[in-house]
Amino acid sequence: METLAFTLTAIGPLMLLGAIGYILRISHVLNESFIDKLNAFVFTIALPALIFTTIASVSTFENLKWDVVLFSVLMIVLIGALAYAFILVFKLKKPYGAVLHQAIHRGNFVLIGIPLAMRLGGQNALEVIVVFNAFLLPITNGLALFMFDHWSVDDEAKPMTLNSILNTTVFNPIMIATLLGLLAYMGLSALDLEFSNLGVVSETLDMLGSTATPLALIAIGGQFYLKRMARFKKPLIFAVLGRMLLVPIIVFSLALLLRPFIDFSGTWSSLIAIFASPVAIASVAVAKGMNHDDEVASHIVVITTLLSVFTLLILITLFRYYGLL
Repeated sequence: METLAFTLTAIGPLMLLGAIGYILRISHVLNESFIDKLNAFVFTIALPALIFTTIASVSTFENLKWDVVLFSVLMIVLIGALAYAFILVFKLKKPYGAVLHQAIHRGNFVLIGIPLAMRLGGQNALEVIVVFNAFLLPITNGLALFMFDHWSVDDEAKPMTLNSILNTTVFNPIMIATLLGLLAYMGLSALDLEFSNLGVVSETLDMLGSTATPLALIAIGGQFYLKRMARFKKPLIFAVLGRMLLVPIIVFSLALLLRPFIDFSGTWSSLIAIFASPVAIASVAVAKGMNHDDEVASHIVVITTLLSVFTLLILITLFRYYGLL
């Protein structure tokens, strides 16, 4: 009973904020245009502020477990390879291949993962997952762009170059905030100062960052359209089972087998946030920008976000029961 209470306490507020967003939209308090602008604010202002302040405020990186970071990177690569193979086996390459591949490997470990990790493990877990994101985001972004170009549905589209992939991967608000946060951390450390010593600047950025989680979750809830989901049964089933069932089973089975060699203590909450989170909302914008089926992508986001209420409940309860959280 205590384990279940812990789980509900961790994810309950996140899901309630999503429910509030859904209710506000169906009540016409929010509309699609406002939700789009809300997402833009979160991705370009609030979330970068949260990431920047978190990294700049880190006490030390000396205790970060680089073997777990390497494990996470290798898992993303493995998941991408398996997704590619399964898409070919199930003959889903066209027109859904790139959308489905992105759905499998690109979890919402920023908008859902960061608040979830913070709820599960506090400030330490938040610092861990933000640093993990610095390594994982370029890989997931680059892999997604490569697959959209590899399985392009536009015969006249120009092939992406390595330079264009690197520019799109590195020069986005989240990665810029990560790099600036690292520079601020190094500068403050050299001057023997803390981020809080910056006064008005640190307080303003802290306030902006604190809006990221609630606004992002309200926007997620506002994007639920449950009546449109029957049109894409096969790709939806593939993406949902792959992301919400197979990925956690593969990753956490391997992690448990490797426990004698890798010390995962203190990182389980971050790993759950990375590999058990639903599909990233950004995947819809990427699919649309690359002229692929953004409607399928949006429905995958909706269903996986909705089902994550139950899958995370089961997973967190199991980890808590066995003393890993």
